[in-house]
Amino acid sequence: MTDLWIRISSADTVTKNRALHALNSSGLEVDGAWLGTDDLVREIEAKLDYRRDWGGIVLGAALAIGFGAAAYYLWTVGGWWIAAAAVCAAIAGFGVVGFAPGLQKKPRKEKE
Repeated sequence: MTDLWIRISSADTVTKNRALHALNSSGLEVDGAWLGTDDLVREIEAKLDYRRDWGGIVLGAALAIGFGAAAYYLWTVGGWWIAAAAVCAAIAGFGVVGFAPGLQKKPRKEKE
């Protein structure tokens, strides 16, 4: 069974009963429902398990640092190596793009 939290602004008992009736008539099993305040919603959200994508963070940081350093070195060598430095800089850019989304906390996915 999976928990479903629905937040309706200015909800009252009539609104709650309409939502329960709609869920029951669609064939979903409703175990319980209650009216909560914003404080209760914050407390429930705090209990949800959020995590970061550490694999994406490590891979993105490794690409950004490794290929960024290679691009800098190849740029200082000069000559035709500047073309290789541009390729390394592009790959370092992909690392930064992959690194940033991993820093955001996201809800943990349930194992099926």
